Amino acid sequence: MSSTHNSPSHALFRCDGSSELGMGHVVRCLALADILHEIYGWRVSFLMRNGPLGIKEVQKRGYVVHSLNPKSEVGNFSWLKNLVSRISGDVLICDVRDDLGRDNLNDLRQTGLLIALLDDVTGRRLAADLVFYPPIPQLEGLSWTGFSGRLYVGWEWVVLRRDVRNAQRTTVSPRPRIVVTMGGSDPFEFTIKAVCALELIDHDADAIVVLGPGFCHSRKFSEQTARLRRTIDVRSTVTNLPDLLAHADLVLGSFGTTAYEVAVMGVPGIFLCASEDHKESAKAFMNAGFGISLGLGSEVDEKTLAQTIDDELAKQVNDPLRNTGPNSGQIIDGFGAERVAEQIVMAMRERDRSYEAMAVS
Repeated sequence: MSSTHNSPSHALFRCDGSSELGMGHVVRCLALADILHEIYGWRVSFLMRNGPLGIKEVQKRGYVVHSLNPKSEVGNFSWLKNLVSRISGDVLICDVRDDLGRDNLNDLRQTGLLIALLDDVTGRRLAADLVFYPPIPQLEGLSWTGFSGRLYVGWEWVVLRRDVRNAQRTTVSPRPRIVVTMGGSDPFEFTIKAVCALELIDHDADAIVVLGPGFCHSRKFSEQTARLRRTIDVRSTVTNLPDLLAHADLVLGSFGTTAYEVAVMGVPGIFLCASEDHKESAKAFMNAGFGISLGLGSEVDEKTLAQTIDDELAKQVNDPLRNTGPNSGQIIDGFGAERVAEQIVMAMRERDRSYEAMAVS
C-alpha cells in the first residue's frame, strides 16, 4: 500500500455526518483533507456509511466519496477492509463513532496502512500509529498498554477550518449582537431552547439565529418563533459562518467544533453539551477560560440559560469595544490542521524510507 516517489500518497478519511450525528466530524476531516491535498499534493478519498447530508457536503468540496447503500447488510469492517484494498490507500484517518474495533484496525495496519485517529478515546486508539487530542479529562486514567504509536495531546492539535483564523474580530453595533448556532443539524433542539431563553433576558440585544443545512425541527421552530416578541434574524444559508461569529459579542452554541472556532476568535461563548462525552471535554475548555459550558443541554432550562446570557452581557457593559473574549487565540491558534497534517506526512515519509531500506537490503 505504501506510496512511491512517483505517485502522491492517498489519504482515506473515515467519517460520517447526518442530522442525527451532526456535522462536526465531517467539518474537521474536510479541514485536514484540504491541507493534505492543497499543500502536500496528496490524493484524498472519503469513506462514508451514514448520512446523505455529510456525503453531499464532501462532494460539494470536490472530493471522491465511497459510500455504502444504507440497506446493505455488509458489516462495517468488511465494507471498510474491502474498500481500502480496492482503492489502494496509504493512510486511514478516522474521526468516527462506530463499532470499528482495535482488532479491525490492527488487521488494516498489518497491510501497511498508516492509521491516524482524531479525538478517539475508544480501545481502537491502541492500534493507531498517530492519535491527536485536545487536553480532555477523558485521557486521565486511560491505559496505553500495547500502544506503539505516537500520542499528541494539547490545544495546538485542535483541527479547525482555515477560514476561522482569517475572520477578523471587529467592534459591532451599539447594541450587543448575539449569534445562535447549534451545529449543522441540532438533533437535540438547542436552537429552540436558545430562542426561548432570549425572550427572557433583560438586556436589549440583536439576535441572529443560524440554522444548519441539516436542521430537522423547522416546523416546531417556526411555531415557536411566531410567538416571540423579540425580533430575531433567522439565517438558513450561511456561506461564511466564521465571519459571522467574528462580528458577534456573544455566541450561544452546541459544544464541539464551533466552540473551538469561537475561542480562536476571542469571542465570548456559552455552550450546551449534547452528550456526557462533550460535557467532560467542555470542562477542560471552560477551565482554560475559553468559554462557559452549562453542561448537558437537556438539563439546562431556559431561565438558567437566560440568566447566564444576562450575566455575560453585564460584564461587557463597561467595555465600549465589547471585546471581552478569552485570549485563547494564543493557545488555540487555528493552525491545528496544519500541524496534524505535517505529522501524518512525516510519518508517511518515514514509512516510505523504511520500505525502501528493506527493499535494498
